[in-house]
Amino acid sequence: MGAVAAVWLVDWMFLERPLSLRLVGPEKTSGEVVLPDHVTQDFEGFSIVRSITSPQDRRVAKAMYARIWITNREIHAANPIGSTIDKYAARYGVEPLVLFHIAYLHSFWGEATSGPVPFLRAMTSEGIRDVVQIHLPGWFVESGLRRKLISGDLLQRLAGPNVGFKLRYALHKATLDVSAQPYELNLLSDVLLVLREYPHEFQDVLGYSGADPVRSALRRSYEAIGAATLQKPYEFPYRITPFDASYYSDNRQDVKKFVRAAYYASIADFDLATRMAALLVVYQRDYYRKALGEEVWAGLPDYQRAAMLGMTRDILTTGVGHLAYNVYVLPEMNCTPVEFVARGAVEDPAFAEVAKEVVWRPTDFALLWGGTTTKLEVMSEVWQTFKGQAMPGIPARSSASASLTEVLRRQ
Repeated sequence: MGAVAAVWLVDWMFLERPLSLRLVGPEKTSGEVVLPDHVTQDFEGFSIVRSITSPQDRRVAKAMYARIWITNREIHAANPIGSTIDKYAARYGVEPLVLFHIAYLHSFWGEATSGPVPFLRAMTSEGIRDVVQIHLPGWFVESGLRRKLISGDLLQRLAGPNVGFKLRYALHKATLDVSAQPYELNLLSDVLLVLREYPHEFQDVLGYSGADPVRSALRRSYEAIGAATLQKPYEFPYRITPFDASYYSDNRQDVKKFVRAAYYASIADFDLATRMAALLVVYQRDYYRKALGEEVWAGLPDYQRAAMLGMTRDILTTGVGHLAYNVYVLPEMNCTPVEFVARGAVEDPAFAEVAKEVVWRPTDFALLWGGTTTKLEVMSEVWQTFKGQAMPGIPARSSASASLTEVLRRQ
């Protein structure tokens, strides 16, 4: 039985199309998505769905919505996708389509392509990797050998520039700062940021006094590490003096407790995760507004503002190999990218004019790994589906057909 379980896990962990996927159900490329009545009601009431006029776009939108829903039906039973996103989009004044795009993208991004793994209750292969990563031992994360391999070029000299860089990146990313579904929230560099910046929005977490062990652990560990673990300025981590051994000795256990509690709290509570994701969007929006000036930001087309918020959802590759002040945190994801995009816009004299015609991207946008290529193309597809046209200058990627196949397979 152990051998069978191991083969099953390897099949789903390492193959984009697992050999045993056919056991879930036959592949279907056409058909109607059928949702339970209460889910259909939420879909029909979703603000971004109500604006669709084309029957074909509505079918695509339903496939996208259902792709998020099948990833974890249990959490959406308590907090429906549309009404939850609408609630926080209205409360914080953010574009609901941005939140929907992030949730949709990460319903199949990374290792989650084939959806939930059978018999593992709403866990995708990406989720399995996340669970493994949040339980990495402190001796591995803090290892001197790991730091040397990240900071030096030995791996690239041994394995070549491409494979060597990927190995270096894998070691660099192997911290506890996991990007967790449903919104790819980094458990330290994002969750800590919004808890610190908007504590009044999380009194149900920071003031929790109930019996839930996850919420209790989240509150207690935040009280222990919240003020020190993620330092300002968040977007310039290399300006901060690296933590010494005494920090890790004093805080190691609470950092691990915080990560694990933040992970289980956010993946099990779509309301909490949406609140965190929306406030991260607010923080980055305000960062752009301050960098560009209120008048410039307000004058941008809505697609440009949305694209700039979508660009930051990936690692800034120039950070790979440069350890930040805290080896448990990855500010190279979502903290430094927003400054990279903001600086590029400020330094480009043609930024505002270009943005009126097509989506502006930084000149060296390829430094954002996937953030301004694949992920923006998915955003353009979402934009086209719900607003009737793709983002100008960004081809719409066709992800909906694959999403439909997985939804129909699991109906």
